[in-house]
Amino acid sequence: MGSVFIHSFLINSGVLLTIVDIAVALMNQTTITETFMKNNSRCKSPMIRFIVSPSFFYKTLKKHFKIQGNMEEFSYELKIPKERVAVLIGVDGDIKKMIEKETSTRLQIDSKEGDVFLYGTDALGLFTAREIIMAIGRGFNPEFARLLLKPDYVLEIINFIDYTGKSKSTMMRLKGRVIGKDGKARRLIEELSECYIAVYGKTVSIIGLGEHVPFAKRAVESLLDGSSHANVYKWLEKKRRDLKRSNISEGI
Repeated sequence: MGSVFIHSFLINSGVLLTIVDIAVALMNQTTITETFMKNNSRCKSPMIRFIVSPSFFYKTLKKHFKIQGNMEEFSYELKIPKERVAVLIGVDGDIKKMIEKETSTRLQIDSKEGDVFLYGTDALGLFTAREIIMAIGRGFNPEFARLLLKPDYVLEIINFIDYTGKSKSTMMRLKGRVIGKDGKARRLIEELSECYIAVYGKTVSIIGLGEHVPFAKRAVESLLDGSSHANVYKWLEKKRRDLKRSNISEGI
């Protein structure tokens, strides 16, 4: 029986891409002979080792991540706004080539429709490529999106429609709350949470360390729910101090 190590990673919750989903699926199988958890002091996220047959591992990944293929190659399809295709490709294809090289994947891009097809034999590399492409599609500069190559960085996407329904006027108003006058609100949230924020189309997207992104997300959601900017900044400042104290006490 082969051994497969799964490192905890956070991916957009809307696509069932959490370590919990994998854990629950695997723990219900008789092929597991050992499980244990420990803490990674750097990113403070759980790490779980499952001793499973490789074939079962890939079967579970296919089921939960909705990908196509076999153990030799996976494929995944996603769509980005057509106006972001040129950014994804880059000058002379440099961004596309960078993603392919760093994630060991192959990309096929339909420039007219915004469809992106990913292929690769490394499942986690495929998911990383997907996150980078989604980040670029949601308005991030490729230099920020490539931070997702680092295992401690995650992407979170908040949809304005969840707060505005179909009202365009409400969406514009809430966008204004998140961005602020001359970009002040977005800039302060970025500084206090140490994350990067992109407001594009119908979404607000966040890139940052796994332990920082929840703070930025909570701040954005609070503004969308009607909290005052002043109260959101105070809350972020407190959380930032608490996190620094925690890191100092733990010697990080």
